[in-house]
Amino acid sequence: MDNLTPTILKEQLISAYLKYFDTQYWLKFPKLMQERRNLLLANSRIATEIFLEPVMPYDANHLLNTLGDELGLDSGAVELVGRALFGKYAASNGEIYIRDHQAQALRTLFSTDSKEKFLL
Repeated sequence: MDNLTPTILKEQLISAYLKYFDTQYWLKFPKLMQERRNLLLANSRIATEIFLEPVMPYDANHLLNTLGDELGLDSGAVELVGRALFGKYAASNGEIYIRDHQAQALRTLFSTDSKEKFLL
């Protein structure tokens, strides 16, 4: 599964759908089943061409624990939620850094003087 590419995923999904159709809508005559399969595979009826959208990486430069302290949040809660949401992306030292837009969202949500938080 480590070598899963978009092309391999597409092929596996098509295979799964075809197995489902053959099982769920079984036909007595193999030629009819093959004709249905051919129709499903024709003109990308099951899966279309693969499109990959390049996304520019965002630098994560806000230490979550420091931001939590700045906002007066419970450090245990920040640690627990941070590990649950961002633990996979923790730095090698175990610290969790978040991106600018994430830090701004937390500041807006937890600041006491922000009028914007009432729009949430």
